[in-house]
Amino acid sequence: MKVKETCIIACFVIALLGMRQTLEAKWGLEDVIEKGQILYELGGGSNSILNPESVTEDELPILLKNPKREGYLFGGWYLDENWEERIYRIEDTGGKRLYAKWNLCIEPNRNVQEYPYKAKDGDLLLKDLTYSFLYELETPGNPGTRIQDLLQQKYASEYQCPQGLCITPDYIIVSSYALEEDKLGALTLYDRTSHTYIMSFGMEADSHLGGIAYDGKALWICHSNSKEVERISYAFIKKLAGVSRQNFIDITSCFERYPVDNTPSAIACMDGQIYVATHHVYTPGILCAYTYDGKSLTADKKCLLPPKVQGICRDEAGRVFLSLSYGRNQSSYLNIYSDMDHLQKNFWTPSARVEMPPGSEAIAVENGLCYVLFETASYKYFEGSDGKGTCKYPLDKILLLSEESIFYD
Repeated sequence: MKVKETCIIACFVIALLGMRQTLEAKWGLEDVIEKGQILYELGGGSNSILNPESVTEDELPILLKNPKREGYLFGGWYLDENWEERIYRIEDTGGKRLYAKWNLCIEPNRNVQEYPYKAKDGDLLLKDLTYSFLYELETPGNPGTRIQDLLQQKYASEYQCPQGLCITPDYIIVSSYALEEDKLGALTLYDRTSHTYIMSFGMEADSHLGGIAYDGKALWICHSNSKEVERISYAFIKKLAGVSRQNFIDITSCFERYPVDNTPSAIACMDGQIYVATHHVYTPGILCAYTYDGKSLTADKKCLLPPKVQGICRDEAGRVFLSLSYGRNQSSYLNIYSDMDHLQKNFWTPSARVEMPPGSEAIAVENGLCYVLFETASYKYFEGSDGKGTCKYPLDKILLLSEESIFYD
């Protein structure tokens, strides 16, 4: 063989060896995952001692536990480093590399104080008022608890988005829809005094569940995609909650359905009537009052509302509150009117307006406190699952705002 050909072959062999070393360094080919072996990419976290390093057929299935990382919320185990293929359990003995996803912890008080308010003339700023949070109550889809909630079968979907809120003598009730169209939404009951979770009721899938209201005998629930409101006996709900040992019960076939003239987004029960509000983004919304006769709803009166209405309620003094929001990084507002007549005649000019961080939804007022539910901690807004970005100032707790601080501070 000629010297020139020998040199070419030698260079080719050296190049192949170098390429192999490069590939091994880049792809970790020397780190072959054996059958039954599980490798964890923790991203700075520490693993649970209950997560196995290897599995056998006899041990399957194995429920994966949550790792921990200071200052972060665990966002789930994934089979890929781009966090697209979710995994909850080990169900076979194939070798696996699991990737932990992390999200920064939500600090609601800090987000209220550091939010960049627009501070328009005459507006009150939430950060300057007297407020607190229901820290004990974990809303559906909360990033800190949603994985365990699913594994404990509290919901049909991990990705719940809270929408409606009402307070009864026994419960605080939150409605939520599932981000997956084929999964059930939920009505979640919390103890009125301790704020602890009691149970959840499955609601219709592929429905944008909206506001909920209590009229003393029944619950009313908005379905904006079907222009209907649903009614279910409160006594029935209370009985199920008292006797059931399950965390979740599908009650989708237990409702009475009533069509309405306007698309239902928010709802309130006042003066023996059902008030249904329609959310419009750029044009005034609509508020219709309906009378229920035990068989049907009859439209009685109608008025206009500001755009972006998400919630409506009235306090003991007769003042009407509206929750207004649209956009994961646009301010929410709480509009307050002296009475229903004021709202109907001059909805553009409230008696007071409070600017808040984004994503306010349903509201309720009781004992001088305004309860405000936010949706920005849900997967859609907190992690931007719809590809439209994330909320920079999410709130994962129900806000408690003092009425006294609005009118007298």
